[in-house]
Amino acid sequence: MTVGFSSTLTGLSEKNQEVVTAMAKLSNRPNPAEPPAIAHGQPPASTFVQAGPDGQARGTPPYTASAQAACRYPDRVPRNRQEVPREERIDALLAVAEEQFLARGFAGTSVAEIARAAGIEPGSVYWYFRTKDHAFAAVLNRLLDGEIDRVGELPGEPADRLFAALDSVERRRTLHPCVAERAPHAPPVMEYHERLHEWLHGLALAAVTHLVPAPDRETAADAVVATIEGGLANPAPTRPTSSLVRYLLAALAA
Repeated sequence: MTVGFSSTLTGLSEKNQEVVTAMAKLSNRPNPAEPPAIAHGQPPASTFVQAGPDGQARGTPPYTASAQAACRYPDRVPRNRQEVPREERIDALLAVAEEQFLARGFAGTSVAEIARAAGIEPGSVYWYFRTKDHAFAAVLNRLLDGEIDRVGELPGEPADRLFAALDSVERRRTLHPCVAERAPHAPPVMEYHERLHEWLHGLALAAVTHLVPAPDRETAADAVVATIEGGLANPAPTRPTSSLVRYLLAALAA
């Protein structure tokens, strides 16, 4: 089922709603190239040619309706995409892409559907992400950045932070089989996987430090991370990955 623009805005932050709405004002351009900026209601001097009888500029590609309106009625032109900082545009687009990937998975999500949900043309997505794999990796890294900050500030024992991290990634476990499938073929997804592995290894190493002798700590941490990654990659687990990790830590402590 196609996700409509108005329904997509539901659940986004107010700031992201504003950005997505601004992005939706993009003109329908057949060529997905960055349009020239419109300054003070006029096109750049290098592209300005006096219009002919048909209203189109001679010697240059036809202006879009929005560009012509900008020239004729500079005070009536709504806020356009270029007035929104690039970082805000990317963040708003990633918020929409995250909803699509979580709802449909990697294989079930297309760039066209992400664009439709964001209210922009499909070609516009490629201004920010070269491929669907790049968009997928950007969504995953955005989520991971938030979890690294959140878990790093938690009080308690190292094992508590490990399980807090595990709980957060398990809530998005529908994406992890896709990561295991795409990582060998898509460098951006592999880079995310390596980041996640490194973060989990650091948390696991801290959790096993007081359980095993120093020479065995790296091996024990590797065993914990392998259990986590194997459990997350399983699309139909019989029990939560956290229960497997608890069992392993208890066995190491015995």
